[in-house]
Amino acid sequence: MDDPLCGACIDRACGGSVEDMGQLKTHFSAAEKSIQAQLLSRLEAYSGCSSFVEPQVISDLYARYGAAFFAVSQPYLSERAVHAVDAMRQNSAIAAHAVAYLTQHIDAFRADESAFSRLESELLPLAEENEAIFTSLCRFLPPEKLSSLIALPPTLKRDAALLPHYASLDAEVRQRLLKPYILGEWHMQSSGSTALPQYLELDWGILPLPEDVAQPMAVVHVKSVSVSGEEAKKRGVYVRTAFEDVPMMLPDRHKKRVDLGAWLKTSDTYRVAAQAEIVLWPQDVSQDCIAGEETCTAQALATFPVKFDQSYRAYIGVDTGAPRRSKSNDDNEPTTRSMILKICNAQTCTGVWDKKLVPQKARVSLDVTQGHDFYLWADIGDAKLPVAGRLMARAMPGATWQEVATFFGYAPLHYAPAVRANIDVSSVCRNMGKCELELQLRPSLRMARRDPSIRQYWGETLDLGKISLNIMNRTPQQIYREIL
Repeated sequence: MDDPLCGACIDRACGGSVEDMGQLKTHFSAAEKSIQAQLLSRLEAYSGCSSFVEPQVISDLYARYGAAFFAVSQPYLSERAVHAVDAMRQNSAIAAHAVAYLTQHIDAFRADESAFSRLESELLPLAEENEAIFTSLCRFLPPEKLSSLIALPPTLKRDAALLPHYASLDAEVRQRLLKPYILGEWHMQSSGSTALPQYLELDWGILPLPEDVAQPMAVVHVKSVSVSGEEAKKRGVYVRTAFEDVPMMLPDRHKKRVDLGAWLKTSDTYRVAAQAEIVLWPQDVSQDCIAGEETCTAQALATFPVKFDQSYRAYIGVDTGAPRRSKSNDDNEPTTRSMILKICNAQTCTGVWDKKLVPQKARVSLDVTQGHDFYLWADIGDAKLPVAGRLMARAMPGATWQEVATFFGYAPLHYAPAVRANIDVSSVCRNMGKCELELQLRPSLRMARRDPSIRQYWGETLDLGKISLNIMNRTPQQIYREIL
């Protein structure tokens, strides 16, 4: 053959020409490996035409050139699908390419009875011991043939492989698969002062599912909120209605809170209980189902109860109660290391704390126009503990520390925006012009009390060093004090 890849020669040989077949066999045996691989790829397009090639030769060629054989741009060939199944069974180096190839041609593969039946007969018995094979079977088997896989003891990898089929699985399995993506919790501190808000908070949401999984809609229904066994109601309106929320169409997190101070007026120990449920629906479900009407005929994908029942101690005349400042270095240090703190005006920011990077001794001098943007920016999303803090400042060593900003932030928290706390330096920078301040960040019980989900909060004090400011104006209060 003048052309080592003579397509016409292969057509004639595989079409029944004995003479051409003899020449093809001789040519194939004498060819280099790369040419043999290309010839084999063309022979496989004709059913049975590659049967003269020794099985070991074929295996060697697939092992060496598997990425090319199983390129997703290649057409679907029944013989190649069989080799793909073999590669998956052997968990060989080209198994990933084989899975990608069959995924690209999944409809043709499922319709190919001879190749697809081999997938079931050879791989199903291995699924329990090999999670990679379990994952591949979940990808290719239709939902009605997954029963033997669902019956195996669940693991994180197995559940992740089954997740794309959740809508067609039994309710119990569906519940298990979707639970890791649902957030639902009631929050209330264990005690507090009647002089302060006494919040009950419902924190709920849904995390993003993998890209190949249909995102459900989440709806929350609050069934009851009771204090000491009685449904909380004011002027005929039940407290539970204050927790009504819009359906969650996309991954998100919502917080709804109500001050129960009207029901916790006296110094006493109360029993506070609440019940809600998060219901998942397909995105195209009817409005009747979203609203929980009896006229809804569809079946929910899953329902997750969110319950709360605890004692609450109310105090009168004292500013006391939960939460507690952490004194554990094991909790405080990871939180401290995760914090990123910056001080910013409208134009720029300068870092004051970042343990992830090499600390910068030189900081940008900031112009401060009082009454305009000047704030502490705090990223604490990866912290182990919530951070409730006070930014303290003084203009000279030995002077009294004064509070210039306060904030609290949730942690750990999905979808947590960075905290922004406005800074007021009018009490420490009393004149216009240059003002050099020494800074500290301290934990604040007063700020921790503001959020019912904070039971224990970060408890260290950070020396943030010095920052140079250029005060551009006086505040009305400063001008007034000067006149007096």
